[in-house]
Amino acid sequence: MPLVNPEGFGLQTVCVIDNKPKELTATQLKSLKILPAQLMNLLEMRKINAGQEKATLQLEIKNKDLEATKRKLEKSEARLKTLSEGTDVLILMVDPENDLVFLSKAWSGLTGKSLEELLLFGLTELVHPDDKESYLDTYLEAFENRASYSAEFRLQHVSGTYTWLLVQGSPELLEDGSFGGYISSAIDISVLKLALSEPEAANKRFELALDAGKMGAYELNIKSGAMKTKPRYNTNFGLAPDADCNFSSLLSMILPDDRSQVHKTYLDAVKEHRVYETEYRVMLPDSRIRWILSLGLPAYNEAGEAVSVSGISMDVTAQKEAATLPGA
Repeated sequence: MPLVNPEGFGLQTVCVIDNKPKELTATQLKSLKILPAQLMNLLEMRKINAGQEKATLQLEIKNKDLEATKRKLEKSEARLKTLSEGTDVLILMVDPENDLVFLSKAWSGLTGKSLEELLLFGLTELVHPDDKESYLDTYLEAFENRASYSAEFRLQHVSGTYTWLLVQGSPELLEDGSFGGYISSAIDISVLKLALSEPEAANKRFELALDAGKMGAYELNIKSGAMKTKPRYNTNFGLAPDADCNFSSLLSMILPDDRSQVHKTYLDAVKEHRVYETEYRVMLPDSRIRWILSLGLPAYNEAGEAVSVSGISMDVTAQKEAATLPGA
């Protein structure tokens, strides 16, 4: 009798053999006709069971991977929480589905809203309407391409006014190379914006704002390279508050891998009459490595020649470490 699968293809022939001729009864003939179908059912059941076992095994492996990823994300979140506890560092973390899963306490102090409320509704609704579209375009493009991003926008402050933030983030890659979401950090750059829009604002209010933001002001004479600096500026570079500074000596403190790009950014800003903004690493006299954010506004004489640059520096090491914190 032919053995036919459910698709109608003949696979084998079922035979019943004995060592001597016999006459089959009607019942035996009927049973022989039924036997191929029963065998085919058994084969199909084995095939289905094998598929189910394979799917179950794959599901178990996937569940183990998900559990491992979850543990890594929880460990990363715990480290972020420890790092940001008791500081004014603004840190946020999203998971691979772009859901907000962690905010440092500083966000609550900045916005006046509880962390639970912010995690539920997000930060986007607090972004200034004029900045929201640009910020979202920058962030979502980076998220889609798993790329680092940097954006400036105004966020509603607890006072009801808006404060300027510089947000930078990087994709988090887990130990196995899988995508773990994004870790971003933000700094308040309102004072920097004030300094660049009001370079003459060397008044008490400006000085207090600089000190509160741990920012140091400077003025560079382009021709001589001499610099007038505030004590906080020197401190950011590990120098004595009253130390004399000049452009070439500070440039030499920048790590070689960053130096040429910093210098190019500075020269391009002066040439193009625009704001100078860059981040770089410096080696302090005690050999520590620190991240510095610098912004400057070139000034020109009546002939259109650049004569000076006035600006601000800020130590952003904590923010950079938070944004690049490994997942494990």
